[in-house]
Amino acid sequence: HSPVMFQRQLESLLKSCLAPYVSGINTEKLSVGVWGGDIVLEKLVVKEDLFSTLGVDAVEVVQGKVKYLSVKIPWASLVTGKVVIEICGVHAVVRTSGNTKSPEEVVEEMRRGIQARLETLESQQNLVSEVQGNKLDGKQLGFGAKVLRKFVNNLSLSVKDVHLQFIGEDRGVSAGIRLPAISVRSEGDGQADASVEETALSKTFEVKDAGIFLDPDQAHTTVVTPSASQWVLRPQTLRVHVDHNLVTQSLALQVRVEPGTDTRLKPGVVANRTAVQTLRQMGDELAREQTRRMDMLVPPKVRSAFSGDPREHYKEYEQLFRADLLGKTTEKQKQKIALMEDVLQASRLAPLRVSARDHAKKVSDEVRKRQEEDQKKLAE
Repeated sequence: HSPVMFQRQLESLLKSCLAPYVSGINTEKLSVGVWGGDIVLEKLVVKEDLFSTLGVDAVEVVQGKVKYLSVKIPWASLVTGKVVIEICGVHAVVRTSGNTKSPEEVVEEMRRGIQARLETLESQQNLVSEVQGNKLDGKQLGFGAKVLRKFVNNLSLSVKDVHLQFIGEDRGVSAGIRLPAISVRSEGDGQADASVEETALSKTFEVKDAGIFLDPDQAHTTVVTPSASQWVLRPQTLRVHVDHNLVTQSLALQVRVEPGTDTRLKPGVVANRTAVQTLRQMGDELAREQTRRMDMLVPPKVRSAFSGDPREHYKEYEQLFRADLLGKTTEKQKQKIALMEDVLQASRLAPLRVSARDHAKKVSDEVRKRQEEDQKKLAE
């Protein structure tokens, strides 16, 4: 795997990871940034159907933006250098999806979301598999996978100024979570090892001054700064340290919760039973709306047919999908594939679809090769 190959793969991976969720990506600027090792994307807009693509159809984005995304990659010293990712100014206001659409429109919208989710997961898996390369003997990782693992171990992530706000328009309330600073860093920074062989992965994950708030008096459609009296969970800091031994596959976790940096606020949950009850009711209403939409997509009686051993259903889907790629399915079988995509988990279907496409390609290549050989024989 040469740096040029990794650059091309990174560009594809970034597009695959960002395009389904945000708009405003300057592809030319992205391409130039990837090849130069200094990527900066600014003023991105969060897509309205973000949550539908993630599988949560009951929620839609009212407004959302990302101030900037920055990635710095030292291509000249890929194995030893530090990769730095910074994301700043992630603000989003969301609400329960509107009830003005007809059942047919809701179902069509949900199916578009399912297909978008499947395509995104397939694309991402293909790219990761391409970077990792094939296993040499079923156990030993390919060189690309070792470099990727080293890449991850050298990775530093910083996310600043995250504000997610949910509005309950019927109730006239706003609730949200504020995350001023999130970071993921490697321990032992500055002790670079030129070898791609890694025996351990050590990371510290920190969320600083995280808090949950509720404004019981107004459904704000723009991002607001909560007052001291509106905190339900006052800002506090969470630190998680992970040590993963890649030889023994052992995993060690250390978790610490500390007071936030604002000394004016005492840490902990505010003893406001009404606020907690309101948040719980909003969560229950959201869950009921999601269930209502799922029942519109696939009625409970039809869904119950998939209540047996899930492995059998996924196995059947892979077989049907393979046959469909080769043009060997009936109309009834095509309908069964669509139904299974409505019911089964996209995250488990995606790798089966990748495997089925690989199989179909091999079969097509073999058929084409035989046809070419037959044509040669006839020409002789």
